[in-house]
Amino acid sequence: MGTPPGHRFVHEALDEDDLALIHALQICPRGSWSDMAAIMGSTPATLAKRWARLTEAGLAWITAYPHPATMPNHVVGLIEIDAPATTLDHLSRLLADERRAVHISHQVRGGLLLTVIATSLDDFSQLLLGDLATMSGTRVTNHVITRSHLEASRWRLNALEPKQIQRLRRLEAGSVEAGTPGLRALTPSLLTIAEALVRDGRASAKTIAEQIDRPDSTVRRQLGALLRSRALSFRCEIAQSYTRWPVTVSFWCRAPAVDRPRLLDQLMSEPRVRTCMSVAGRANFVVTTWLESISEILPFQEWLEGHMPSGEILDTSIVRQATKRMGWILEPDGRASGAVVPYVVTGPARKPGEPT
Repeated sequence: MGTPPGHRFVHEALDEDDLALIHALQICPRGSWSDMAAIMGSTPATLAKRWARLTEAGLAWITAYPHPATMPNHVVGLIEIDAPATTLDHLSRLLADERRAVHISHQVRGGLLLTVIATSLDDFSQLLLGDLATMSGTRVTNHVITRSHLEASRWRLNALEPKQIQRLRRLEAGSVEAGTPGLRALTPSLLTIAEALVRDGRASAKTIAEQIDRPDSTVRRQLGALLRSRALSFRCEIAQSYTRWPVTVSFWCRAPAVDRPRLLDQLMSEPRVRTCMSVAGRANFVVTTWLESISEILPFQEWLEGHMPSGEILDTSIVRQATKRMGWILEPDGRASGAVVPYVVTGPARKPGEPT
């Protein structure tokens, strides 16, 4: 499938063809193997076998989550939890079962950082003032996200040739254009299918029908309607420690409004940037990066400050270990464990530690 000039491979568990396939699925998560094989110079059977090996090893996976436009009243926030070091692993395990906590990471300086999606301000407050506040010895700080400018589903591996990227983008654009106009909220009958797609974003109608005990024809029709509605976003993930960017660093900034348009233009084209968002508080802009090493922090900080002349970086946080990413529970080395706590559910929220 070829190797782009300048691309550097750093882990024996993934070869260049593995990385190319993952990059292709980042662009076109549910593309057919036959369409993708023609673009990548391979065969459908080879791609399918390669993807099966990657997912079975937990090295890559595809998940789905509600498109933000379908959740206009939801509240998304970052929550910092300070607690005695001896309790952090226990807290992390408890919070792993909390569906509203879609991301969990241990910080190098101590404490946990959560990304939380709540159904309302009341739900968000309940999590902060009720569920988390009852955990002995914890101190909780929250930062409500007021706008997500760049989300992780747009991050790319840079493992394909430009012509392949263009063809895959056209393939994905064709599937999007086939959708019905506008987005719609998930109905109860579609939520069950959505939850299956959270666990396997490439699941077929036949596979989902077997899982939820519905007729194939019914699920095929419902799945088609769900995909055409574009109510779900799909994301191809990779075990970070198996990439050449194993270090996650967030820069907490104070960015005046006058700087943001120019700053966002630069961030959108910067391959080290994973996400960026505006938040409420003194630190009002958070940029999260995947870097090659700790030594890259200072050069990136200088780059960021150069594009934010009226602003400043107030804090920098480094992730020691991510334990949950978009509902997927991770192994200590960052691979998917196979356990998933979907945000897309039909039942009421559970308190941390309650049985499923």
